[in-house]
Amino acid sequence: MISQGETFESLVRALSLLPGIGIRTAQRLVPAMVRWDDEKRTAFLDGLSPLRDLTICRQCGFLTDDSDCRICQDGMGATRFAIVSHPQDVLALEAAGLTDVAFHCLGGLVSPGKGQDEDALLLDALVQRIDENIQEVILAFGPGLEADLTTDAISRRLPQTPLTRLATGLPVGADLSHSDVLTIRRSLEGRTKYE
Repeated sequence: MISQGETFESLVRALSLLPGIGIRTAQRLVPAMVRWDDEKRTAFLDGLSPLRDLTICRQCGFLTDDSDCRICQDGMGATRFAIVSHPQDVLALEAAGLTDVAFHCLGGLVSPGKGQDEDALLLDALVQRIDENIQEVILAFGPGLEADLTTDAISRRLPQTPLTRLATGLPVGADLSHSDVLTIRRSLEGRTKYE
């Protein structure tokens, strides 16, 4: 194999650290980036520099660049909480119109296969944020074993708190014959009255 040089290999290694970017994709990205003009390269590098200032909020688990976390500030006084596994889930829920809640990011889901147990999640911080004024905690996880295990862990820690889960079922435009039995069963169980 022909070596491209240490600079090329270093860039490939750095890019392949990103989720969804493997070695082969990184090897295609580096030459494309090299062809950028100086203005585009500078804009790209300047866009990455704030990464040094970004951290995970210890209270809510969202991304923040200062001590006044936006998610914590926006959620003050809320009577509903939405618990998600990752910060990008907050953005998806906000885009879907869920804005009148306090968000909490666990930093993952309980996953014995990946060695991530309850203690690895921000569950203790969640319990500290929930008080008697909370009317609902929305468990905003997709379906699956890891989501079920995480839901069980939360329900044990918040036994007096009303918990709800996102509905599961058929996606819009799906053909029933292409769906698995569990999806169809959950769709039937979660059906709503047509109005």
